[in-house]
Amino acid sequence: HCVLMIRDPQVKASAKGARSNRLASLQDLYPTLVKRAGLEVPSHVHGYDLAETIAGETFEGEQMALQTYKEENHAIRTPEYRYIRYEDGSEELYFWEVDPFEYVNRAGMLDAESKKALDDMRGKMDEVLEMGAGDYGR
Repeated sequence: HCVLMIRDPQVKASAKGARSNRLASLQDLYPTLVKRAGLEVPSHVHGYDLAETIAGETFEGEQMALQTYKEENHAIRTPEYRYIRYEDGSEELYFWEVDPFEYVNRAGMLDAESKKALDDMRGKMDEVLEMGAGDYGR
């Protein structure tokens, strides 16, 4: 977890300290900075341009942030959940609304809510991992 602060003197909303709870990943920094500099984002670069958020606009898309540690260890975060899949196939699932400090791993629980969330997050993880650089809507 980290706080991401961007101040662009050319954008009044950022100069006034506008805040957003939009999920962002550190991989979003490069495309954002390159676009602000008026350059083309190289075709191999993953990540979203955060220009709308910097301008104080509400992001309308589905919010997900991918984190990767070493090879084949990934986590995906949404406003509701954090799902982790390890290289050995083990999983963790946390419900952020009721467990923001991630004390209870719901991945192995048999209740319907946990099963549905786990299936949904598995699908989202597969979707994000299959995304190519061109899939970030530049």
